[in-house]
Amino acid sequence: MKKQFFGLSLFVAVMLSACGDDSGNSTNADERTVVSSYDDLSNCVSTKTGVVEYVDSVAYVCAEINGESKWVEVSGVEDNPEDFKVCSNAKEGEFAYSQKLKSLYVCKDGAWVSKNDLTDVENENNENSKGVGSSDSSFYSAKNNTLTDFRDGNVYRTTTIAPAGTDYSEVWMAENLNFETKISRCGGGSETTEGDCSVYGRMYTWFSATGNTEEGCKYDNTCGLGENMRGICPKGWHLPSEEEWEALIAAVDGSITEYTRPNTAGAKLKSTAGWNSSGNGTDDYSFSALPAGDRDKDGNSSDTGDKTYFLVSTWNGGPMYYVELKADKDSAYLGDGGTWYSVRCLKD
Repeated sequence: MKKQFFGLSLFVAVMLSACGDDSGNSTNADERTVVSSYDDLSNCVSTKTGVVEYVDSVAYVCAEINGESKWVEVSGVEDNPEDFKVCSNAKEGEFAYSQKLKSLYVCKDGAWVSKNDLTDVENENNENSKGVGSSDSSFYSAKNNTLTDFRDGNVYRTTTIAPAGTDYSEVWMAENLNFETKISRCGGGSETTEGDCSVYGRMYTWFSATGNTEEGCKYDNTCGLGENMRGICPKGWHLPSEEEWEALIAAVDGSITEYTRPNTAGAKLKSTAGWNSSGNGTDDYSFSALPAGDRDKDGNSSDTGDKTYFLVSTWNGGPMYYVELKADKDSAYLGDGGTWYSVRCLKD
């Protein structure tokens, strides 16, 4: 299940109160509270707003965002903003905290900007977005294997996998995308029950995920699709193509031959729980594919626990492609057709 460290909503200004713990004692570099994991952080409540705690060497600030108290990961804690490390392109979207001004800052366009000074920006990259008023940026932490989507504050686990026969690695989301749009539905569920976005993420049509339209993408018209199609993914990430799915499946199957043949990639990519018919996988690469099921053209859910379909961005003017995993199969298959798909984004 995804943790939400914060929601980067720009409708409401962030107000941070004086640093200190419940007893009023200040928190400084010499009196650090250090824990071993994010789950070990203390409860972030309104009375602890401004308190700084550390997961190993990574700092978190308890902040009140949109009326909710959340832990915010920051790249630095200083008395004054001028003491922050340089806001470089590599730090774009990262946060820092000024203890003297009791204010949260974000690295944006080469400068540290107070959250209170940011203005609302609608997401212009996908017309189906509900426009939650969030910054259109993301932050990938290689140390923590997490991707933070600043559009809605969702934080996803990631996994790094090296395609067979290559000298580079690819970073995949290890959870299904859960960015809400007008044309999206929760994964899972049945004919009589709604799905659970917190477990299965959301499902999208190919058109809603890619940002294209049926009118603009008719048969024999490939819509001018190119590499690294971002679509519904966070900034800096994209919808994986047929070739990229093929490379992934070849990597986990230990072969670079055609991946539509019988293989063991499905078993290695599936989660260790949640699949029916003794169909759980070994999750050797922490990809953790869950059986989100299927939805028909009317959006009705079925097959939860038995299968899942992942969207493939490649389209050659015919039926849309997908990668399918099944409870009763060890293989991963390329198929075409379908209507609704789960989405795993790939780092640019």
